[in-house]
Amino acid sequence: MTTSPIGATSGKISVTNPTDTATSASSFTVTVPTTGPYSLTVHVTGGNWVNPTSGVTVVQTNVTPNFTDTPTPQFPTTTSNGVWNTLPAGTFLVTCNYYTKGKTNGNGPTSAAQTVTITNASQQITFDLTQ
Repeated sequence: MTTSPIGATSGKISVTNPTDTATSASSFTVTVPTTGPYSLTVHVTGGNWVNPTSGVTVVQTNVTPNFTDTPTPQFPTTTSNGVWNTLPAGTFLVTCNYYTKGKTNGNGPTSAAQTVTITNASQQITFDLTQ
């Protein structure tokens, strides 16, 4: 195991003994392991309805897309949250697809999106569907 000075993120390694000092040719980089899994809770507020077909989707954007690993859409309401468990650390695009005042035809669905980064704790976000 090697320790680095507090706050160090990269640099050369220097070793000193009573007779000499040597410095590495290469630099080190401090990496912090990601842990998890984490959960993401989505609240919706307002008078509009989440689209019953496409719902709220969560897609990790900091990795090469792998659609088999994309979490299943959920359908939160103003009284019931959408919760995704077992998410890894990363950046996610959360898209809420909804209908304005229950109109399922004519104007078509509307969507709102938020980016959320999960680094070391579970997250909660809210979509205000009053627009």
